[in-house]
Amino acid sequence: MTDTTERNGHQHILEPSRLPSKLLTMPIAHRGLHCGPEAPENSMPAFALAIEHGYPIELDVHLLADGGLAVFHDLTLDRMTSASGPITNITSDQLGGLRLQGTESVIPTLQDVLDFVSGRTPLLIELKTNAFRVGDLEGAVVSAVRRYDGEFAIQSFNPLTVAWFRNEAPGFCRGQLSGGEVAAGAIRNLEPDFVAYALSGLPNAEVSKIRSSGLPILAWTIKSEDEQRKARQVADNLIFEGYPHMKPQA
Repeated sequence: MTDTTERNGHQHILEPSRLPSKLLTMPIAHRGLHCGPEAPENSMPAFALAIEHGYPIELDVHLLADGGLAVFHDLTLDRMTSASGPITNITSDQLGGLRLQGTESVIPTLQDVLDFVSGRTPLLIELKTNAFRVGDLEGAVVSAVRRYDGEFAIQSFNPLTVAWFRNEAPGFCRGQLSGGEVAAGAIRNLEPDFVAYALSGLPNAEVSKIRSSGLPILAWTIKSEDEQRKARQVADNLIFEGYPHMKPQA
């Protein structure tokens, strides 16, 4: 028997999730399995540790001045490197001269990460987009991952990015990130494959409706055993950091 639900007054068939199965069953390491100076966030050592322990990897991508793609979270270089200013102002060639938190690790490019991971664990790729201008970063990511021989999904806080993937690259698994900034009705209209929602905003009735419609919910960012227990009750999987004792879903 096919599961159905009502959406906008019409009967909607609940399709199987397009999320890679491990992104629904294995806790996802936020910015890799980073653990201090040996493995800074969004670094190759952090990604290697996530693979070693069997975790999928969440990572962040910015578009650089030359069209390259940097795996880096912040808008500016100040917190993670000895340099300053927007990361979008530098080029791919300049990444090698920047060290992450005084370590030997450099800011990797997305291609560096794809080559290194090489399908050994799924990737959850967050696009750090301009709030009102979309297309350049999204197109560059599509070009980079189109031939990647591994499992991945795309996500963004920017609903314009999610809409771009819906319209321009519908074959890509896409998710809407939110902590309450994007209304549930707007999320449904974007037709994402999943929603990643701040644990601090859960549970709430609107997200519960989204989940009951068949869309998986990923809770972020889990940092303790108590938060893990809560996330198991209100979401289908979790994104964690700084808490190494995660286990697969029962």
